[in-house]
Amino acid sequence: MPRDADALAEGVHFFEQGDYGAALAWLQEIPDESPQRVDALLYIGRIYLAGDQAPLAEQCFRTVSVHMREPFVFFLLGESLLAQGQVVPAEAAFREALRRDPTSASGLVMLGRAVAAQGRHDEAIRAFEAAISRDAKLAAARFYLTDALLKKGDTLRAVGQLHYLLQLAPDYVPAIALKGDIAFRMKDYRQAALEYERARARGVDDAALLERLGHAYLALDDEPRALVAYDAAVTANAQAWEAYLWAGRVAQERGLPRRAARYYQAISRHPEFGAESREALQELARNPAARAAPGRGVAGGEAEEPLPDPGPLPDLAAAPAPAKPSGPKTKPFQLHESQAARRVTTTKLQAPLDFDDAFEEGDDPEPLPPPTPSSGPVARGLDILKNFLKQVQQPPR
Repeated sequence: MPRDADALAEGVHFFEQGDYGAALAWLQEIPDESPQRVDALLYIGRIYLAGDQAPLAEQCFRTVSVHMREPFVFFLLGESLLAQGQVVPAEAAFREALRRDPTSASGLVMLGRAVAAQGRHDEAIRAFEAAISRDAKLAAARFYLTDALLKKGDTLRAVGQLHYLLQLAPDYVPAIALKGDIAFRMKDYRQAALEYERARARGVDDAALLERLGHAYLALDDEPRALVAYDAAVTANAQAWEAYLWAGRVAQERGLPRRAARYYQAISRHPEFGAESREALQELARNPAARAAPGRGVAGGEAEEPLPDPGPLPDLAAAPAPAKPSGPKTKPFQLHESQAARRVTTTKLQAPLDFDDAFEEGDDPEPLPPPTPSSGPVARGLDILKNFLKQVQQPPR
């Protein structure tokens, strides 16, 4: 059908131009019974995959794989499954692709990713090494090899691989961020902050990385920059719940009650962080300085306190990190692995508590158990962070 062939040609043209909306409009005009439908579904699936619509992409690629048994179709199917966390079927799809094209270096990287996600790090390392033997300049292979070595606990070899990777591709942003993670793991917080800032300067707007940047600054006693980093994390992802908690702690310590309240409100009903945030909101509500703050708070639309101005960024690598004072003992707090890249939790929460109501004169907030004595929320948070850092230094079993 000439009309369907023209629609396919237009769709491919716009796809190659990066105009996915126009490409999708043309490709979806091709009916199911058309001979061009399979080719159209291949591009539609790639558009869905690029748009974080992995389940829809999977449907497309499964249909295409019935008619086209090419290796790249199974690679795409595996990628869509891996994006959904379906690592076992993703591994099967990658193995089928490699059976049809055993020389593919990038296919070995994909297989290694699926295997590593199942905790089989030795097998993943062998897959990444095989990919490098086929293409020594494949940056992704060395990046994932470094990550697998770290997870296995072979830090020395991971550092060597990362050094080689950054010589090969100095601007490879995932490697720069990973270098920061390694520095953080080794308690070199200045170097960690420096690498995270380098990644950020190259356009990275990832909430998890920004949160780790905040942790690095907090470990350096640089609370203003830590708060800026945590605020950037929640701006990048409004459901980065843990970053809200750290931002609230630092803002409260810095004497910014309205800003602290906004962060605490966002997680006031979180199953893990809600108890601490509600306790902090009650403490803020009892604070006369907070009651005297102008306006009715962020929920009422009034301006909140501005972020602190940390001034020009210092030469982070110039001076040694200050020794951290030991903080008060607190109950254990499960901090997600800050030293490694992770997907930010995005579970929806119920509506947050109304902080303005807690500030209304004459209202008695609902009583909570009295807080344990402490030198402030950041001191508590630092103690938690330090305990976590001790845990990640333990050798793997």
